[in-house]
Amino acid sequence: MNLVLLTFCLVCGFAEGPDLDAPVDQSADRAVMIDPGHPTDPLDTLEFEGTIRARGLIGLMRVSGTLGFANGDLVWTAQGETDRGPYVVRARDGRVAFMADYTLPSGEPVRWTGFFDGARLMDVEVVWSRRRGDLVHDLMLPVEVTLDFTPEH
Repeated sequence: MNLVLLTFCLVCGFAEGPDLDAPVDQSADRAVMIDPGHPTDPLDTLEFEGTIRARGLIGLMRVSGTLGFANGDLVWTAQGETDRGPYVVRARDGRVAFMADYTLPSGEPVRWTGFFDGARLMDVEVVWSRRRGDLVHDLMLPVEVTLDFTPEH
């Protein structure tokens, strides 16, 4: 994900996604925690084609990819790379809120949040807490970079 993010994350804003009360247990075999009112995970096995773009002035470049949900993991695939991490879901206002909070192999935390209304994803954002150490990106990017995922349909 780092290469994809660094490609187009030049100036970004800050935002928070849905507040999910359940912590993500990354050691569990199946980290999806279902609200008692929602006995099954409506996202499991679904995939959504779309684009991801940084917020801000220079977030003009978009990267196409696939956001999927499989066996308790959120799976993001773009430009030949795949990142995955456990996610949780909760019923909220007639929709399902989801959150995946995990660490990339580079040691950088990433958090995906969004909603599913039974047919489509909406308000999907990614907050990437990047590491400092690359002079060019350190001068241009905040420590927290916020991106939006827009499904094709």
